[in-house]
Amino acid sequence: EEFHSEILADLEISEGPPTLPEAESATALLDAPAIPQILAARAERGLLRIAFRAPDNWSVTQAVFDDDLQPIRLNGIGSCECVAPEAASQVRLRGQVGERVLDTLPMWIDHEEALVSTSYSRSLEQAIRAKGQGGEWELDDWADVLRAFCQDLQYVPQRAAQERGHNPTNDEPNTFNRSDIFATDLSPALQGHHTGTGDSSQASSLRSLILRWFSQGDEDLPDTPAVSHHQGNGGLPGELDEVVDQPETLQSLLEDAKRLEQRQRRTKRDKQNALRIIAQMVSFISSPDSLRNRHPVDLARDLKLASVLLRMGVHKQWVERDEFLAATFKIWSALFLGANDERPAAIQSGLEEEPHSQLASPVVAAALFAWGMEIPDTPATPRESQLLLALALCVSRHPRIWISGDLEAMADELVLILRATGEAPDLAVVQARWRDLTMLGSALGRFELALTEWNFRQLRESNHAKSVERGELTYQGPLGYTIAQESALRTTSQNVRLLLLRSAASDESLVRADFVNPVSGLMHNSELRERLMGNEAAALAIEALLARLRGAWAS
Repeated sequence: EEFHSEILADLEISEGPPTLPEAESATALLDAPAIPQILAARAERGLLRIAFRAPDNWSVTQAVFDDDLQPIRLNGIGSCECVAPEAASQVRLRGQVGERVLDTLPMWIDHEEALVSTSYSRSLEQAIRAKGQGGEWELDDWADVLRAFCQDLQYVPQRAAQERGHNPTNDEPNTFNRSDIFATDLSPALQGHHTGTGDSSQASSLRSLILRWFSQGDEDLPDTPAVSHHQGNGGLPGELDEVVDQPETLQSLLEDAKRLEQRQRRTKRDKQNALRIIAQMVSFISSPDSLRNRHPVDLARDLKLASVLLRMGVHKQWVERDEFLAATFKIWSALFLGANDERPAAIQSGLEEEPHSQLASPVVAAALFAWGMEIPDTPATPRESQLLLALALCVSRHPRIWISGDLEAMADELVLILRATGEAPDLAVVQARWRDLTMLGSALGRFELALTEWNFRQLRESNHAKSVERGELTYQGPLGYTIAQESALRTTSQNVRLLLLRSAASDESLVRADFVNPVSGLMHNSELRERLMGNEAAALAIEALLARLRGAWAS
């Protein structure tokens, strides 16, 4: 009764069909307005796509972000795109009607990345944000962040890796001279920094550094309360508390020994768990599906996070150096040393093909160089020699990712990374490693370019070396560079086991000795030496590399 009286009583129910107001015709809605206007603006992965309506006589020329102007590229009627500054929140379009300049009203920008954050992505950010507030990172802090990173690697949607141009305003690719890229000196950029030591702010510095990479400068948001792993007086009785003037008894000594044994067992278990997580991380980054589909922005973040987490793990001795080297080799070989159809589309070889802007950045270059600083300059084991060669080839084949055009920004990031991951950088050592690496990368690039002028048979027949030594660098045509693991005469009656530069089920191959092509033999051929190297400085850099590789087997 109440429903009828209060609801139905107010309704007038008429017979027959309802009378509807006439809707505005679709053609009227599509008529061009008297002034131009933006209908939508969506930014994703550094690219802003804009839909607009405008009179026929208005010709759009630029996008306006505050005082920043960006050229646009038309995608058809009523659609254009341009590079989007990260901090931009509004955009206007500027065009001309005859001689008159006419702007649209501003329109807010939808930042698509902020709208598609996944639960795992938020968990990773929360895990990072919670660390470093209660003191230095401990093993379980590091493992928590590593685990969240691994989950994010697995869960983040596999966006299409190919994009329509990295800079929509350039009709032709930039061309670079190889000598210009490698003729970089990091020393002036490092002069403003001083050698310091790690202090109590190291943990928070690492946390701030990662958050800046991960959440695009969002590190000033309120912190998540940290959970301290070191309980004070409110913790477990006797756990890490200092008892003053407490007489020691046999019982207390036994209890201390028992607690120490428990901590050691727990640490060992935590390290084993961390190794499993690292194995998963390496598997996700180097999987064929990830290599095909991982977006360049995600890949750039993966490289930065993997660099600092692995560096921190090895410096804190949570990861054994052999395990660090194995994980590093698998990631680098998959991303940078595979065949063209095996590597990510965003990581291109050569200088004519411009890599994605997120990968060719000072931060990525700094993270990669800091990562490479962990590879011994004078290798003492076969794995270390394999990594030294891989590092040099990565720089040689992908200089625009490993060598930043903005050395000032790279130096700033590099010093922060080295200090935040447990190392007080000796800037003289950093400069020396940089000079050595760029010189070697330049020499290897020149050497590889010259090798393409001959087929493998011609190179092998021009090689007058009578034998191959353990640790010898060889060039095997389709197999690429290898390192000989045993000495042998170059005859048909012997085989040589070669260490390959690829991440496969087996890193080795057995090759008949007369088909093994040692680089030292090519260098001893005076005609080949001149054609392969071009100048004596490059030849000396290659010879120094050969000596270091052989030294790893000798030691």
